[in-house]
Amino acid sequence: MKKIIDIFNDEKDDKETILTGFRQLDRLTQGFRKSDLVYIGARPGIGKITFAINLAANITMAGKKCAFFSLELSAEGIEKRFLRINSDMKIYIDDNPAPTVSEIKKKVKDLKDIDCVVIDYLGLIKPEIKEADRTREVYDISKELKRMAKELEISVICITQLPRYEGKPKLSDSRECAFIERDADVALFLHRDDFTLNNIADVDSNITELIIAKNNYGDTGIIKLNFDYEKNVSKN
Repeated sequence: MKKIIDIFNDEKDDKETILTGFRQLDRLTQGFRKSDLVYIGARPGIGKITFAINLAANITMAGKKCAFFSLELSAEGIEKRFLRINSDMKIYIDDNPAPTVSEIKKKVKDLKDIDCVVIDYLGLIKPEIKEADRTREVYDISKELKRMAKELEISVICITQLPRYEGKPKLSDSRECAFIERDADVALFLHRDDFTLNNIADVDSNITELIIAKNNYGDTGIIKLNFDYEKNVSKN
């Protein structure tokens, strides 16, 4: 199923940089570039989808053309979350549950003049060729995402679920993160010290750390984000 919320603007912004609307993130990365592969990783329930929706909303409201591929949630559910942020949101949403990278690439080509693609999430992308080893499949999918970003000259932002870890997430935590370290131009991890996986009510505050674990264009570091879970809004 595909759903289009309003039509895209006719004029295309020729600037190569895609600003995220998060000031500290933009300061450290100078924004995302066309051909960038960006990963957003976290354990379940910490706010990956909320952050990604806000990221896509900010990019769209700044005049860029963004496509959101929701492989888990319905287009209607994603649409409602976008419209809570801005009732005039103009963004393409596709909720095909298990596309291959080549299928995503074809849809982006058909849309024309897309600047940025957000995918939720890596683990639900179907491999082009079935492998016995799922890790090998993920490696291949990640490589194809990077190739798609380069070929189409767009920023590809992909959510990925991180394994359990002690302390703050790092690229070196496990072999499951090796594809991020290899392929990503920018790797962002979300983390909460006071978060328990079984009960979100145990969280003492709305502060979530955005860890810039990899940045090909500048410094790494940690940014404090304020999450409003009821309104699905994150800001710094």
